[in-house]
Amino acid sequence: MIESAGPRDGLRRARLSEGLTQEQLAERADVTPRTVQRAEAGGPLLPHTVAQLARALGRTPAELGLVDCEARGRLPGDGAATGRLPAWGGDDVSRRQVLGLVAVGGGWVAPVPWAAGADASGDGPPTDGEVLRAFRAADPQLGGGHLYTAVVRYLEDRVAPRLFGRVPGDRGPDVFCVAAALTDMAGWMAHDAGRDALADQHFARASGLAQAGGDAELEANILASRSHLALQTGRPATALALARAGRTALRRGRRNPCLDARLAAMEARSRAERGEATPCVRLLGDAAGALAAAGTSPTSEWASRFDEGSLAAEAALALRRLGRLADGRRHAERVLVLRPGERTRSRAFGHLTLAGIHAEQGDLDQACAVGHEVLRATVALGSARVVHQLHDLRALLRPHRSTPAVGHFLAHAADELRGRTVLAAAFGDGPPPAA
Repeated sequence: MIESAGPRDGLRRARLSEGLTQEQLAERADVTPRTVQRAEAGGPLLPHTVAQLARALGRTPAELGLVDCEARGRLPGDGAATGRLPAWGGDDVSRRQVLGLVAVGGGWVAPVPWAAGADASGDGPPTDGEVLRAFRAADPQLGGGHLYTAVVRYLEDRVAPRLFGRVPGDRGPDVFCVAAALTDMAGWMAHDAGRDALADQHFARASGLAQAGGDAELEANILASRSHLALQTGRPATALALARAGRTALRRGRRNPCLDARLAAMEARSRAERGEATPCVRLLGDAAGALAAAGTSPTSEWASRFDEGSLAAEAALALRRLGRLADGRRHAERVLVLRPGERTRSRAFGHLTLAGIHAEQGDLDQACAVGHEVLRATVALGSARVVHQLHDLRALLRPHRSTPAVGHFLAHAADELRGRTVLAAAFGDGPPPAA
């Protein structure tokens, strides 16, 4: 996030030199007029917005005065300053402020929905559960690229001192569970930012912490995370083994149908990657049955939620992999029905799966229409995974570039993704996909 202490005269002068009103510049840059007003007044800007304004005016960000801090947005270990959650205690910020604001890269704070069930009326420090829920509320809208540094900083500043006994009387099993859940979240955010090697380290560390905390549900939940990452990095045999280990761990704790469904879905996807259709479909049925029976079963507050929308997303991927495109399409469409508009990233993945299926079915116009929708909806999302999957969609459609709808989408996507790819590479483990 780019911040400024005062008005940006360079941006205003460049706009006037082009003979543009704020509304005309907004239209040319594909942003809202309010964004232009905020930018000229020195308000906070997302990096992709900087790129859009610079491109619209044919200037560099430096010429427009939009590069206010070159160290913004990097991850710990990159030699740059990182985001920080507001401190609390004494005369510092209240519980309401911490839950209403979550720090993102570079220290800027963005409003997020209130965590469900949080007590907003108190002025004491927020509980770990409240902070965890606030991060979970923000993550689907902002993406891991924006939130990773804030989660790591909370672990370093607020959890680690208790974990290592530097806070008297606060080193029971719960603090290990807090550390495990937040480290698992950091792993997911690193993965979303394209840093899979770092995500793997976080997940492995979280497993050990969960074992120390004695929470079998949390341990199984983290094994499901590790199974997912193994699938994403092309290791289906490892993913299968981790999913099975998670189901074994879960049997040591109380019944958790939602988590059982998640692990069954991971095993189903592993089977699909291996071309094993019959066990894959059976496991997807098991997962659906577990969710149907879930009811109001008590679960660990630290474990992630897995619901019908989550299962639909996993089923769409598995069935597409097996070549059962009509079934995969039905599940991808179900994701979009079940996921509300504020679940930006989940909807983007559902749309991208659907666009890929349309392309494989030969419905190129519909594939491109869905691709345009993803580009429009994810402008403010800091997710390298979404960027990479958009590149995958372009590669899938490229052989059909002579089709007018495809040619238009490829050109639009190339332009839109140029700045996002640079940002994804800045967060990621390797070079960006070819444009």
